[in-house]
Amino acid sequence: MNHSIIAIFFLTLLSCDNNNLNNTSSENLIAPLIVQKETKVNRLPSFDIKSIFEWSPLVIFSHTSEGLTSEEKEDLINKNKSSAWELIEHTKNKMTLKSISNDLVNLYYLESVKNQIGVLALAVNNRQNNSVEIWSIGENRSFRKIKDPFQINANDFMSSEEKLPDDYQATFQYHYVEPKSVEVSLHTWMEKAFEDRKIANKVLFEWDGEIFKKKIIKLNS
Repeated sequence: MNHSIIAIFFLTLLSCDNNNLNNTSSENLIAPLIVQKETKVNRLPSFDIKSIFEWSPLVIFSHTSEGLTSEEKEDLINKNKSSAWELIEHTKNKMTLKSISNDLVNLYYLESVKNQIGVLALAVNNRQNNSVEIWSIGENRSFRKIKDPFQINANDFMSSEEKLPDDYQATFQYHYVEPKSVEVSLHTWMEKAFEDRKIANKVLFEWDGEIFKKKIIKLNS
């Protein structure tokens, strides 16, 4: 009888230990799952200039001497060279192309601080003049040329003592300044208004991740 009672007592203890062990094992399995659970944040993937160039429309090359065909674009992407163009520089955010007639095209990918892809800045030197265009890039990889991205007035270049008339018809030139700025210059050659005036300020537009902000810098006398 005593032996039976002792046996039952030990079996009861063993059963309790097993239950505790099972409960502990279950908790250990569940806890890591709770800790590892994270909230997903929707973010756009990282892009580079070659991806942007691949998506871009052929019309962005309309101000170059040769233009660009879809076949040449495919060759540039896969071989870095086509019948009329050659890729001569390539970084994450910049691509430089040179044509057989020595046109230079610099493409700059400017990232957005918002949850957007950003913009493409296109600087073209076709031996006759320099031009800078800004294209916004939609999340669906669509491109839209931004009209008048640089809000400027001829008097931005002038001192308060030598202001130009409000109806002065100014001609501006645009030069891309790395890494993320555009310098604007005012054409004064053979301009009667500048026979007794001089440029007093330098004007830059700096990309801040959302827009190009105007910055006027006083020149040294």
